Amino acid sequence: MTLVELLSRVPSTFWGVVVGSFFTLAGITLTNRNASKNLKIQREMDLRKDVYLAAAEAIAAGLLALGRIANINTQSEAMAEFNKVGPAIAKVYVIARIETIDAVVAVQSALTSGILRLQLYVMPVMVLKNRLAALSTRIDSFLATQTELLELIGEERLKGAPDRPKWDELQRQFKFETDRLNEAIFEKAGMEPSFAEAQLSLSRSAIDESQKVNRFLPAAIAALRKELELHLDADAFGVILQRNFDQQKHIFEQVVLQAQQIISNAYKPPGPPQSG
Repeated sequence: MTLVELLSRVPSTFWGVVVGSFFTLAGITLTNRNASKNLKIQREMDLRKDVYLAAAEAIAAGLLALGRIANINTQSEAMAEFNKVGPAIAKVYVIARIETIDAVVAVQSALTSGILRLQLYVMPVMVLKNRLAALSTRIDSFLATQTELLELIGEERLKGAPDRPKWDELQRQFKFETDRLNEAIFEKAGMEPSFAEAQLSLSRSAIDESQKVNRFLPAAIAALRKELELHLDADAFGVILQRNFDQQKHIFEQVVLQAQQIISNAYKPPGPPQSG
């Protein structure tokens, strides 16, 4: 019996089952292939979201650090927070296109350069702050010594007939401590306006550095959004940033003028120290 004869004896219903099974198997195969492809695309998109959102947060932390550097009391905390998230920017270099890398590198470079340049303004503020702190400590010490001497002088006065050598020595010591106290107060009063001006100069420089970073920000954000298949008009975004920055700078300049007026009124040139 030939193969043709054998096949001819197979019921037509069987061929229907075979053909149906073939198309079913083919459909399952295509479905699984598409599902695998879609899953891969989704995983890649999730990875890009994680990387690019983390990079955007790191850039925001850098901008915040620039502003907080102007506050001597919070700059260490701000830099620590930026150093914690800053490395996230480097992940962009692994998966991004060269255009995106170029835009992000420009922002990162502007941030790093700005932070370094601000250190030139931070150092004078820190020096003056430390000197003022040292003077305040000296003044407190002199006041404490002066108070002790006053108590001893009061005790001698209550005796009615004080011990003359001891009395003279207490008077000499009191005059010496009073002179030292007046000199320290005089020095501190003369230094405080310089500290205030240095602080204002640091704040102004921090704003200027933030503006430099803002110039590169629209291109970087637009590139990151493009990687996520989200459109952004970089020019329109730049206009929004500039408008917001101009408003903040205008308010800052008004605050500076008021602060300078307060400094001028509060710190009149002190007279020479008076001996006790």
